[in-house]
Parts: sequence; C-alpha cells; structure tokens
Amino acid sequence: MAELTPTAGAAPRKKTFGPLLYSTLLAAGLVGLYSAIELGGPVLQRWLEERRLASAVTSRDPNERRAAIGLLQGRHRASAAPHLRRALLDPDPEVRVEACEALFHLGEDPPRYADVLIGLVGKGGDDDGVDRRVKAARLLGSLRATHRGPSPGRSAAGGDADAGTALQRRTFEALSPLLHDPSDEVRAAAAAALGQGVALPEVAACLEAAASDRDPDVRLAIAGALVRLRGGDDPAAARIFLGLVDDPELADWGPLLESLRSAGEATRGRVFRSVVEAARKAEPARRPERIAVLSWAGGLARDAVPALESLLDDPDLATRAAAADALLGIQNDHASGGLVPRTRIARVAAIGGPGGMAAMMGMADSEPATIADPRALRAIRAVLAEVVGSKQIPLEGRQNALEWLQRLTTDSPGLPAEASSALVRQLGDPDPDIRRSAHALLGLSIEAGPVHMPGARPEKSAPKSPAPK
Repeated sequence: MAELTPTAGAAPRKKTFGPLLYSTLLAAGLVGLYSAIELGGPVLQRWLEERRLASAVTSRDPNERRAAIGLLQGRHRASAAPHLRRALLDPDPEVRVEACEALFHLGEDPPRYADVLIGLVGKGGDDDGVDRRVKAARLLGSLRATHRGPSPGRSAAGGDADAGTALQRRTFEALSPLLHDPSDEVRAAAAAALGQGVALPEVAACLEAAASDRDPDVRLAIAGALVRLRGGDDPAAARIFLGLVDDPELADWGPLLESLRSAGEATRGRVFRSVVEAARKAEPARRPERIAVLSWAGGLARDAVPALESLLDDPDLATRAAAADALLGIQNDHASGGLVPRTRIARVAAIGGPGGMAAMMGMADSEPATIADPRALRAIRAVLAEVVGSKQIPLEGRQNALEWLQRLTTDSPGLPAEASSALVRQLGDPDPDIRRSAHALLGLSIEAGPVHMPGARPEKSAPKSPAPK
C-alpha cells in the first residue's frame, strides 16, 4: 500500500483522456441516432401508413373502406394487391367494384376478380345499384379489350390464349342478358362492353337482335359496338345511325357525332345527307337545330354540301342562316377533320356590361374563311348580311353571322351597305335590347373596317399642298 501512495511533492496527473473519450462516444451515438432516424424514418412512415390503410380496408364504415381502396390504387402493386384481394370479399358491393377497378389498373390477373365483376353486373331485373352495375359492365368491357385471346380464324397456342378465349366467353355470357335489362344505362353499358371484345359471330348477332331498343342511347351504343366489331360501313350500324337522325327522343347529338367519326365514309355521307333531308321536312322552328349538327361535325359532313346549298334559297331566314353557317363550318374545318370547336365570337350575357365589348373584339383575330364555289359564296354573303341586320334573329346568331362575314371579306373589310343601314335604323328602335345589339354590332364592324352606307360617296382626301421649294 505504501508503494501506491504518491510521494510528497509529486505533481498531480492530468485526467483528460476520460472526458474526451466520453464526449467522442456521445457524439458518435448522437450521429448514429440521427442517421437511423434519417434512414429509417421514411421506412417507418410507410409501415405506419400501410397499417392505417390495412385498418381502413377492414373498417366498419363502407365509405372509409372505399376511400382506402382509392388510396391503395396509387401504391405499388406488391403492397396494395393483398389488401385489394381481401376487399373482393367485402359485404358491400360498392366496395367490391372499387376493388376490382383498382386491381385492373394495377395489372392484376383477371381470373382473380372477373367472377366478382360478373356477379356485380347481375342477371337483369335489378333496379338497385344501377351506377355500380354500369361500372362493373364497363370494367368487363375493358377486360374484353385487353385480354382478347386468338382472333376468329386464327389459332394461338399457350395458356394466355386459352385464358383470353375463356374470358371472352364468360364475359359474353354475363353481358348478353343485360341487353334486355330494365335500366337503359345498364343496356347501353353492356352493348358498349360487348363491342370491345373479339368479333365473334354470336356477339354481333346478339347486338343486332337488340338494335330495335326503345332508347336511342342504347341503339347508339349498339351501332358503335357493331362498327368496332365488323367495320365502319356495317349495314346494321348504318341503319341504326339513319334511324337516330329522325328520332325526336335523341337529346344529345354529341355522342352520335363521335360514333360517326369511327364509321366509314359511305355511312357518314348517308347519315349527313339524311340530316339535311330531315331538316327540310321538319317545322321551320326546328330546322336550325337539325342543320347545326352539320356545323358541329365540320369536315366530316362534306358529302352534305350540295344538299345544304339548296337550302340557301329557303323562304325562312333562320333556315338560310343555319345552312350558311353549316357550309362555312364544313368548308373551313381543314385541320381538324370535324368535331373540334372552331373559333367563335365571344358570348356575353349583357352587351355593354363590364368587359363585354372587349371580350367580343377577339373575333377580329379569326382566320380568313373561304368558299370554293363563287355562286355559293355570293349567296352565303347575302344571307349573312341579311342576318346581321335582322331583328328576328337572336343576338348570338347575328354576332356569329358578323364574324363569318368579316372572315369572308378580308380583302375588302367592312360591313355591307344593306346590313349597316339596317343596324343604323335599329339604333332608334323602341326596344332597348335591339338598340344595344345594333350598337354592339356596329362597334364590332367599325373595328374591322369601314361601314358602307347606301348612297354614300367615298370621301376624297384633301389635295396635298405642293412641297416648298
């Protein structure tokens, strides 16, 4: 013990190594903890999110379960598919159809959920859950389009071909009874879905047998399906299109025009010529609405041009105006091929309101319009000038006529004398709406060029004084 006792007068030893070691170890521990948090934080967050989604998929609230399926659809297939497969057994049919849609978008093998979809569409006669049954039918159509199997007349070996053929058969057997479903929406969805598969003879025959459906939207879906299965000039599809032209129950022509885009040129020509004939036979008040279909169709309705030109002499001004607008729309729709909105004059609720006049000035920037036939061009310009000056035509139609008129007269801009004189007289009309319309139209025409008045002589410019010597 004596040897360990420091001798008197010896210098004390400095204790610096211990605190330095502890500080280093503490710093290393903190750095390691920070790195673990940085690296493991996202992993932990994903794990916690998966736990929350897994809990939401099995929630008692069906709305929460549907919301969880929507979130799972945007995740990686490996992590989302197990939860979605469990949702196929959900007691709520709305949850099951959402799970099927999510599995389809994730690229899941169809046999895992095709039977669920077939059960969801039902066998017909179910008035409940129409939206769900329509969605299920559309998903079956998507499956038919993406898993087609071998085409008719061609052999294909392998399990994929066999599975595709089996899927086509099973979905056909599930969808074909729906063509007689009480719901119009279900029948239309079933027809469209059948048109997305392989062109088997029994599928086309089933669709053709339902072509006399009472609902025009269902008949249109059948025609579109037949076009996809048998080609653009299918006779049965052409008969349906022609019948729809005369159907007063057809409320929206947009889907018909979209279907005609896929139809053959001969079918389109027959249909659009039929539109002109139907308009000619209709009451004058309904003719512009029918003829406007050709203006919306644009270049697709070229075959209707001769029939439209014959309407430029019709006694009814609204009919002549609609025919002129359609001819201009068809012959100046070069780039789009139809069904693409063309530049139109701005629509304003109240002429003279805040920004109203400035909004309409954009029509001066429209591209020039042309008409190939000089005789038709003269007739169209005369109709447009008459429309601009007419109080019987709604303001929107007069603005539209003014735009076309200015696009046709880029070489000599300005308003023709017969139109300008009519507008000037309307400035004193007792109806304030007529006065505002005339004022707005005159203002628009002055922006584009001079207003020609009847009997007015062009002003001569003052002679220039000789330059000083």
